[in-house]
Order: sequence, then C-alpha cells, then structure tokens
Amino acid sequence: MMKNNPSRNLPGLGRIALRLLMLWMLTFACATAPAQEIRITGKVTNTKGELLMGVNVLEGRSGKKLATTTPDGSFAINVHPNGTLRFTMVGAEPKLVKVKNRTYIEVQLTDISTELGEAEKVVHKSKKKITVEQTQIEIRGDTFIVNTQLQVPDSLFKKNMRVTGQAIIHNSTRRELTPLKPLVYDGYEYNDTQERMYDFDLRNGDPMGPYVKRQDDSYRWIKKSPDSAKGKKEKATADRIQYREYAIMKNKRDMYWCDFYTIIENYDRIVYRDTVNIARGVLNPLHFLDYAITGSEVSDSTYFPKGEPQLKNTNDEVNLVFPVGKSRLDPDNPQNRAELERMQARLASIRQEPNASIYGLSVTGTASPEGIYSSNVRLANERMKSALAGIMQILPADMRQHIESQSHARVAGWDEVAALLRQDSLIAEAEAVERIIARNSNIDVQGRLMRQLPFYRSLLLETYLPRLRKVEYKIEYSIYRNLTVEEIRQLYKNNGYQNLMDDEFFRLYRAEKDLKQKEIYLRQALEVYPQFMVAANDLQVLLINRHEPDVNLLARFVGAKYRGLKVPPEVNMNHICALLNEDSYSDADTLAVYLLPDDAKMRFVKALVQAYNGHYEEAYPIISQTELRNDIVMLLAMKRNKEALQKSKQLDDSKAEHLYLKAICMNRSEDPEESIHAQKTLMEAIKKDPTLEKYAERDADVNGLLPKFRKFR
Repeated sequence: MMKNNPSRNLPGLGRIALRLLMLWMLTFACATAPAQEIRITGKVTNTKGELLMGVNVLEGRSGKKLATTTPDGSFAINVHPNGTLRFTMVGAEPKLVKVKNRTYIEVQLTDISTELGEAEKVVHKSKKKITVEQTQIEIRGDTFIVNTQLQVPDSLFKKNMRVTGQAIIHNSTRRELTPLKPLVYDGYEYNDTQERMYDFDLRNGDPMGPYVKRQDDSYRWIKKSPDSAKGKKEKATADRIQYREYAIMKNKRDMYWCDFYTIIENYDRIVYRDTVNIARGVLNPLHFLDYAITGSEVSDSTYFPKGEPQLKNTNDEVNLVFPVGKSRLDPDNPQNRAELERMQARLASIRQEPNASIYGLSVTGTASPEGIYSSNVRLANERMKSALAGIMQILPADMRQHIESQSHARVAGWDEVAALLRQDSLIAEAEAVERIIARNSNIDVQGRLMRQLPFYRSLLLETYLPRLRKVEYKIEYSIYRNLTVEEIRQLYKNNGYQNLMDDEFFRLYRAEKDLKQKEIYLRQALEVYPQFMVAANDLQVLLINRHEPDVNLLARFVGAKYRGLKVPPEVNMNHICALLNEDSYSDADTLAVYLLPDDAKMRFVKALVQAYNGHYEEAYPIISQTELRNDIVMLLAMKRNKEALQKSKQLDDSKAEHLYLKAICMNRSEDPEESIHAQKTLMEAIKKDPTLEKYAERDADVNGLLPKFRKFR
C-alpha cells in the first residue's frame, strides 16, 4: 500500500510550484548557514616595496583586531572566505581589502603624508613643531638605550588630539631597521572619545591602547623661576614627555643612527607629521678596554682520559744450532752463544720500558722431514724443551717466577722443500717432488720415494734439507704497556686516526709543538670522540690564543656538571671568553656569576663580564688596576668625566688610541678651552692611525668633531 503524498493531489502547476518552493528554501538554508573560516597569509608593503612591520589587521565590519604584521611584513589569520579586512598603521592610509576566497593576499599601503601635504606645509610654515631632544644611543651590555624628551607646544597640541612618537634605530652597515616601542600621549578629550568609539573596549579596539599615556596636570604646570612669587606656578607652554626605550641588539661594531618619528592626529586625520635625527653613532667607551685573556687548559688530571695498558706482541727470532740427531742445546756453540746473548739484551731492554712487563714466552721450532716422521717429531719436541730451558736460564730469577712459558715443535713437510726449489727456479725438480706428494699422503712413504730421486743426494740432502734442518725458533714477547708517543705517531701514520684511543689522542696532541698539526689532531679527536671534553677545551684554548674562539665548541659541556662530573672551571671560563668575543654579554654574565671560582684570573674575567653588562661600579675596582688606559675607559663609562679628563693627561701621546681617548675626555668637558682642543687631538690620533677615522664616524662621543661628518644613510 502506497503512502499518501500530498503533492500527488495537486494539479500539475501546483506540484511544480511546490517543488520550486522547496528548492528555494533549501538554497536559502544553505546560504544562511555559517561558512567555515579559511586560513589566510600575506605580506604588507609600502609604495616603495618595503616590508612594513606593526600593521594592524582588523576585521572589516566589527573592527576586531586579528593580527599585527611581523618584522618581515607578514601576517597569518583565520577569516570568513567572503569577509573584508582593514589594514591600518600610523602614518599610512587605511585600506579595505575583500578576501574573495583567497588564501594569500599582498597589500600595499600609501604613505598618508601625500594626502596631508597642505597640512604639513601649514604646520612648518607657522614653525609649530614638536622638539625632540638630541641624545646618544648608549650601549649597556647587549642593550641599546635611547633616552630623550619631547616638547609638544600648546599651539600645536589640543586636548582632543593624540601624539604618537617612536624611535627607530638604523643599522647602516647591514641596512636594517629596529623600531623601539612607541610612545602614545593622549589629550583628555581624545582618550574619552576613543573609549566611546571602541565601545569602551580600548584594550582590544585601539591597536595603540597598550602604549597610551594620558595627559596629566603634572605635565601642564611648572614652577616659576626663583625670582618669581614664592610658591606660585605658571602654566607650561609645552607638554614635556619623557621617552626611554631599549632594544637587544647584536653586531655592536656596526654603524648606527637613530631617527624619531612623530605624528599628531585628532580622531580621523593626521594634522602633523615629522621625522628628525636624534642620534648619530653609539656611546661605547668600553671599545677601548685593553686586555688579553689567554685560554686555560684543564689542569686537574682527574679529567684526563685514562688509557688501559694494551696487550702488545713483539716477535723475534733466535737461530739455535743442534748436532744432527741430538736434542741437547750446546751453549758453548759460538752461534748459540751469540743468539742467546742477543736475546738476553732484548729482554733486558723490554724490562726497562715504563709500564712494561713480560708475562709470557713461547718457543717454536721446525725440523726437516727426512727420516721417520714420529722420530722427527719426538726429536723436535725434545729440542724445543732444551731450547726453552736454555732461554729460561738467561732470565732473572724474579721474572722466571711470574712468566708463563711454552714450547711448540713441528716437522716441515716435503711441500716446503718443493717451495724452496721453485724459489730457486728449479721447476723440474720441484714438480718431481710435488708428484710424489700428490700420489702418497703418508709422509714416511714420501720420504722413502724422495730418496729414490736422482737428485736426492746431490741436491736435496746436500743443499735443501740442511736449510730445514737448521732449526729456527721464534720467541714471542707478550707485554702489557702504554705506547710511547713515537709509537702512537707510527700507529697514526700506518692505521689512520680512527683507530686511536682517546688517551692516545690526548698524549699525541699534548706532545705536539706545531700548532697547525696540533689543531688537526684535536679536530680529529673530536670527530672520533664527540664527548671528549678535555680535547674540546684544548682546541678552544688554541683558538682563543689566536683570537678566533668558537662559541659553539664548549656549549654542550658548560654548566655545573656534565655527565655526573663537576665541569672544570677552565671549560666554563673559556666558553665565557668566546661569548665575550661574540658580544653575547648577557649569556656570559649568567655563567660568570654562578660558575667561576674566586681566583685572580677568574676575578678579572668576572669583572670584564660585569663591565660589558653595564655594571661599571662593581667592575671598576679590578679593571682600573690593570693599567691607566682601562681606568680612564671605566671612568668614561660611568660618566665621571672630570676624573677621566685629569687622568687622561698622563697618557702617552705617542699612541694613537691614547690621543683618541684624550679627545673624548676633552669633548665631554664643560671647560670651553678643553672642548676647543678636542678636534685637534682627534685629528692627531687619526693621522697616527687612519683606521680610527672609520670608528670615529660611528662614535657618538666624537663624530661631531669630524670636519665633514658623513651621515650613515
């Protein structure tokens, strides 16, 4: 039975209309369902193609902040595929961009000054402008500090306006910009209106909200001069705003300058915009500290690799003569006496080697194959025992008690006779011997058939069998000892460095006088043994002493302990020296405080670290005692300029850097006479050492004295 379908009861047009209605409802439902957000990335530039940092990316309708561009001008957000984005930045025209299902968007902002040309002309024509105090970029440790003051005249700044200021440090060597945190100063009414505009959500709605500082009475009133009526105040003609910000910087030897960017806006437009240079160069007298730190090798032998004495075998031969058919060794035989004396000398030389001890002696002898084999074997064994007994007699009694001895005897085969014949190019005779061996496996039968050969008596019996009957003995000296440095060199040469033990590397490179070869040994040791801390430290010492320390070399070992053992102080100190060379002062400070012991050399390293981190007062007592030049440098760093000037008069004028320091002291002096002589003294220093001119260009203490100061743009 079919279920009732209402559409079946409608006329044809009705059914069509119903279907269209259902299709429309379905389409409407799909259209109104919330679409899933998509991931968008992009970059923001200005009209010059420069990447812009700090651009706010807002949702177009709600104004919700979604992201801020990074230093490379990039951003990444999740947004509706059909949404609209708003890009805003102080000093640039806001821009609306439709997403249109794109996953990557490039945006170009237009400098707003092109729209405000007339406003700027009016401002500058009336000479109403924000005054930014000239200053210097001061270096303290890893930090560049900009400290200045803005004066905003009442005629320019009203209570419904906002002042935004920001310092930007330029590295002209690398063409890099580092913006510092902005300063935002709001008039009374501007701040209140902002809260209304952003629906009382100033933190999330106003991108500059975290930096806002409100206008206060303390900025509006100043005390009158001492001659005025006591206790009265007068209204200030300008708001004074203090600006002090900093940035952690690398590459302190580069050239720097600083611009200060200011704008004034009143809700919806910019009424003033200006950029002024407030600092040229950096203030860093510590550049002239004169010191030399040599690297320190680990002195505690506890950390040295402990080599295990290794089994070494030394082979030697002793040719002893026995009477035919006899087993007793005749010590009076001249050849035997000479051979035994030679062996005795060899054993004595081994005993005299450091850490060497003989623990075993073996004697092996060979008899010729003529005669009956069993008799030959018995005779050979008896001869070996006799030889061993004779050899043992020449050993000292104390050695005989602890040595293990053994003898081995063998009877040469007829194949060895054939081999001797072939060596002498007697091929036919050798083949005749080999045919007998091939047809008969019994050595006694072989001997009987050999005697039937026509050349047996004339050749074998007279010439070749005596060579086998002349019994040869081989003595093996097995000893436990450490190799000498010369033996390690030979092992290195023959087998390569991959087979050396860590203690052998240690003894090899510590004995090496040639620094280039020593560095090769050290780097090879670390290739084979990456955790070889003493080798890594010794390599760092070599690099420090030639002023090329590697900051990564000891990083894995540094600390209080490594693999359960206390880290030697030399390792930590050498790593700190490498950090100082890289201008990584903060990292060096952390290690110096907690890891360096209190001895003379370490105290000086600690003082250097303190000085380079801006702790001048703590470092001064130690560094000032090293030499007069360093005393003056520290006084300049502490801005004790009068003392520095007085002591600079004792410097040797024959040295260019001494004249340079004098010029700094003179230029800082409040005495006009001294200031007059500062430029002449600086020029004398540069004449003696022309390289100082390049440094003077980036030195805020003296670059104003240069006849033609070059801007670093």
